Amino acid sequence: MRSDISAYRAANTDPAAAEADYMLDERARLDNSNNMADRVLAQAYAVNESFGMQREQLESVRRRITGVVGQVPGINGLMARIGTKKRRDGIILGSFMAFCCLMFLYFL
Repeated sequence: MRSDISAYRAANTDPAAAEADYMLDERARLDNSNNMADRVLAQAYAVNESFGMQREQLESVRRRITGVVGQVPGINGLMARIGTKKRRDGIILGSFMAFCCLMFLYFL
């Protein structure tokens, strides 16, 4: 093993050859970095395209639901009551959390 290392060093004593080897190694590292950046960009573009398709599908679902709500009587009232309940539950939960935080600070 040591003889191989010594032979390699003896063969590469020429500074020009050593510099050329260094430049070739540096170019290989740059090529690897560029290839990795290209792969990351390709993945980002694929994710962006997937998000676009999901957006279109969700818009289609929203349009269908809006169409059904407009055709069936009473659905708007039901949706409004559900929204009111959700809002009321949110206010109650928020008030409870605020009360708990105040009690925690009071007893701290």
